[in-house]
Amino acid sequence: MRHHTKPRILAVDNDPMILFVLRLQLESQGYTVHTETSGSAALAFLQTTAQSHVVLLDVVMPDIDGIALLETIAREPSLTTRHRFALMTGAYPRLRAQADRLLARLEAPVILKPYDLDVLFDTVALLADQLAPVPAPRRAPGVTNHPATA
Repeated sequence: MRHHTKPRILAVDNDPMILFVLRLQLESQGYTVHTETSGSAALAFLQTTAQSHVVLLDVVMPDIDGIALLETIAREPSLTTRHRFALMTGAYPRLRAQADRLLARLEAPVILKPYDLDVLFDTVALLADQLAPVPAPRRAPGVTNHPATA
């Protein structure tokens, strides 16, 4: 599904420098980026935001790790239908057995760190196309796109 505006991104990582770089890279592509440094803050944000987001989620975090957060999200249909998820990690080979079924159920790809920019942008674009479309602005009947000329 195509959007009239670029979808929003939620980047979640406990490393502020990674979040800073992700924000710059994604904003350079026209995305609006919100960041959180913990799994619990990310969950609270997702539960309260009205907008759909592509969520880029780190695995290693201090309070709730990325896998546990995805397990919690998977139990909340309102979150799994409104948002799309990708796991970002350098530790995926060690997590594979634990995470494969969950990631498949959520249709969440894995972006390996250090990530390639093309892979990041392609993955975000793919997930963004899976979000519910942002409706076009409504116009009153009889209103045109062009101002009347005298």
